[in-house]
Amino acid sequence: FTPFEIKIEKSDIEINREKMKLDILLILDTTSTMSSSVKTLTDNLKSIIKSIKDDFPLAIPKIGFIGYKDFGDLELGDDYIDIDFSVNYEELYEKIDNIEADGGEEESKDVAGAFKLALKKSWGEGKKLAILITNSPCHGKEYHNNGNDKYTDGYNDPNNTDLERKKINDYLAAFIKKNIYLIGYDITPIKTDVMYNKFLEFYEGKNKQDLFSKEKGKLKDIICNKVKYLLKDQNKEVMIS
Repeated sequence: FTPFEIKIEKSDIEINREKMKLDILLILDTTSTMSSSVKTLTDNLKSIIKSIKDDFPLAIPKIGFIGYKDFGDLELGDDYIDIDFSVNYEELYEKIDNIEADGGEEESKDVAGAFKLALKKSWGEGKKLAILITNSPCHGKEYHNNGNDKYTDGYNDPNNTDLERKKINDYLAAFIKKNIYLIGYDITPIKTDVMYNKFLEFYEGKNKQDLFSKEKGKLKDIICNKVKYLLKDQNKEVMIS
């Protein structure tokens, strides 16, 4: 190759990599009932990143993380974990490995607070994916197991329930506006099914049901399959060029 030809080739690679940018945000319930999920998350994340890079060599997956609990934990000084998007995976693994899954006395958790943090992230211009990983519903009786609701929810009086619904819906609308694909990971469907159905109902009402899905199974497979879906058109463009 002449120097000119080499320069053009590098320019093409840079342009193609721009098309493959991807932000993945893990939103994890880090209360005591989620201890097993917290322990296995790093191994899952390593496999996920490897699989993405194998399938899309030009992809630039930036990973962010939010670890949330509940109001009572905040009152006790247990702050939520908020890690912005980065390709420094080793640092992220280390931080996740040091997480202690504890607290969360109520069976409903502060999903709205986690969403609020998620929307403050430095989302890029590429594809955007957020995964909510929890075995508990958010606050607000309508998000619980209808007909057999035994969940403790100190935030469940009528005024607070209306406020929680407004917050959740506002945050879901903001996800839509930012074109962030949201996955509700169904670890224990009997506990989270009503919440995720409410989310889907909201998305359908906005005619944006393509931006939300509730999934169950292996976390690695769920995320990798969604990434393949999100990047399929970009991958074709890269192959053509």
